[in-house]
Amino acid sequence: MAEDGSPNLASMAVVQVPEGGIFEHRCNRGHQTFTVVQNTKFELLADMAIRALVEEDYRGAISNFAASLERLYDFFTTATLRKHGVKAAATDKGRKSLRLSERQLGAFVTAYMFEVGEAPDLLDQKLVKLRNDVVHGGKLAGRPDAIKFGKAVCACAAPVLARLDSEPYQDIVQDLTAELMRSRRGEVANSQYPIGTGAVVTLFSPRSGPRQVDLEREIAEYARRPDLKQMVEQARAFGAFLEKNDGPSAT
Repeated sequence: MAEDGSPNLASMAVVQVPEGGIFEHRCNRGHQTFTVVQNTKFELLADMAIRALVEEDYRGAISNFAASLERLYDFFTTATLRKHGVKAAATDKGRKSLRLSERQLGAFVTAYMFEVGEAPDLLDQKLVKLRNDVVHGGKLAGRPDAIKFGKAVCACAAPVLARLDSEPYQDIVQDLTAELMRSRRGEVANSQYPIGTGAVVTLFSPRSGPRQVDLEREIAEYARRPDLKQMVEQARAFGAFLEKNDGPSAT
């Protein structure tokens, strides 16, 4: 659809494509822009877990926390291989044989022990069973279950994130993030529309200082964030007002 005049705020819609890390913004006059998100997948999944807690979707919270931890482990394994000189092509080739989650976990444990000199703290088997019962068995989780699971994930993630925040990993993490951005931008590189970049601060975003997490505080702070849907509705209402008052009789 070709662009027609100025953007129509009254019809503006925002379509999120989380798997691709791309936000698409468009209106019914053909105006369209893309925002490529700089955050890694484990960061975005952690953010989705907190949002699920805010929305009282406890099954979604447990599922997203578990997926976030898995993707963090995978990211750490890749970063550690890069740190020790393994090229991107070799890393990608090796990962093709690690599609099962058990193999990915084994690769992470090996990489962590090689790098740190001790075994990582993993989720307690009772929590692993909770996750499996919720995701695969249809168990209806409550808030206490989701909070307990989220706290355990944060505890397991903290030393891994601290290692990724450390000076020896900083350049590697930047390189991996840049590769991620190039890949995501490549998805919309042929678009004739503007392409921007952006990032959100999440529970697992890079930071300096201690990694202790107050999950209840994170939930409260997330609940105070601007509501994207509400902002879109307000933009539509404002656009409708402009359309109504910008006709032939307007001066």
